[in-house]
Amino acid sequence: MKGSRARRATTRTVVATVVMALFVTLAVTPASTSDSSRSPGAAAIQGGPPAPNVVVILADDLDALVTEYWEAMPRTQALMQANSLTFNAAYATTPTCCPARSALLTGKMAHNNGVWNNVAPYGGVDAFIANGNESQNVATYLDAAGYKTALMGKYLNLYGSQHGVPPGWDEWFAPISTDFYNGFNYQVNDNGNIVSYGSAPQDHIQTVLTGRATNFIDTQEADDDEPFFLYLNSIAPHLKIPVSQAHTPNPFTGEKPPASPNRWEADMSDKSQAVRMGQFFRWLYWYLFVDFDYARYKGSLLTLDDMIADVIENLAANDELANTYIVFASDNGYNWGSHWIDGKRAPYEESARIPFLVMGPDVVPGSNNEFVTLQDLAPTVMDLAGLGVPANMDGMSLAPILRGESYSWRSDFLGEWEAEFHSTIGFLEALMNAVFSIPSWRSLHQGDYVLIEWWSDHQRGGTHEYELYDLAADPYQLTNLIPGGNFGPYAALVNQMIVRMDQLSACSGANCN
Repeated sequence: MKGSRARRATTRTVVATVVMALFVTLAVTPASTSDSSRSPGAAAIQGGPPAPNVVVILADDLDALVTEYWEAMPRTQALMQANSLTFNAAYATTPTCCPARSALLTGKMAHNNGVWNNVAPYGGVDAFIANGNESQNVATYLDAAGYKTALMGKYLNLYGSQHGVPPGWDEWFAPISTDFYNGFNYQVNDNGNIVSYGSAPQDHIQTVLTGRATNFIDTQEADDDEPFFLYLNSIAPHLKIPVSQAHTPNPFTGEKPPASPNRWEADMSDKSQAVRMGQFFRWLYWYLFVDFDYARYKGSLLTLDDMIADVIENLAANDELANTYIVFASDNGYNWGSHWIDGKRAPYEESARIPFLVMGPDVVPGSNNEFVTLQDLAPTVMDLAGLGVPANMDGMSLAPILRGESYSWRSDFLGEWEAEFHSTIGFLEALMNAVFSIPSWRSLHQGDYVLIEWWSDHQRGGTHEYELYDLAADPYQLTNLIPGGNFGPYAALVNQMIVRMDQLSACSGANCN
């Protein structure tokens, strides 16, 4: 075992050295762009510039503000951080699994793609299908243009064996049900065939996904004229996913979420009733079932680290790295007890802010503070592929920013969420959402300010409550500037922001920016 492990380490060292050498080459060699009037494959066959490959690696529930994720991802940090453009103000505008992934695939906000949460009737894979998204998304567009497309890992919530392989995907490897969160003993739709995995170390879902991804890249090397789009969905660090055998014992055993001023916030009196209503029950649930899991959460990031690093090193070994854009992001953040909220779905920064890094052949490394959203990813991929951005996409292409070119960008953005629990009994509905989920809300980030509007029922009627924060002065959102609905000196600002929220709540396409 020691010999085998030593050989692996030596191989990784050699490949990593090659990768770093390629980064130096990329820094001094300008990349070509593809002609949007031709299919990517045709461009290469006819002697034109090769169309780029695109790899999107999406973490599950990785927050940007609480978890020191680089501590558990040293290989990825070494390969990506200094060679990428990092977006410091990247957000999931509907911060939970299914809506976030729907926004990524379609380039549309929840009110346009119809996926508001994780469950029917307003969310889940069936809402995605019912709203026509499976026939119009980044995969179908790229597939039609000659790209080889592959999805590996989590697709959308409630995806099951009955759903089959969606159009636009040439390679498909997606877990069904929710057993995959346990890491072992799960089933996968493998290109239309249901395959079961057991409890052996090699069956750990992160290990399997990483192997499938690198095998896919190896296969594509046989056909250099066909660019590929790989959408690789990590299960880590979603709670319950175990640390793999390769990283046992877990080096983060016993670690708790870092303390912060808003974790189990001392004074919640300025928060909306919707948030205060379930705070004790959420704390109790957290104390009994979740808090101890942070160590496992962070330990599972080691498998995500291996996934990303192995993919990058495999691209280098196949001479594909110089022509491949790599995106590392998350579907949403995580509250970790901030404002007495234990999960995601909330309009607060810990829930909505996400890691978002891009590296590639003409990406200028550094950092950027513009407002970036997950629905910007699909138009960015389309633009980088030379295909143009569909007019019905709400997001904006990041390509000019990535290349260091001049650009015009949004100055604000809308967040939106539809509650998951619905009842004809108003109090019961409010209690269920307060304890187990989050009531309906919308928000507007504008400059340093964020305005949050809560509704007391899922039809967005009844009582409205507002919270306003100055993130420059109050990054932990401890002081609501308009408690009890008293706008006071902020009346002009709040009223202007409400008007803007109304506009963006009905926007589509370019009007969303």
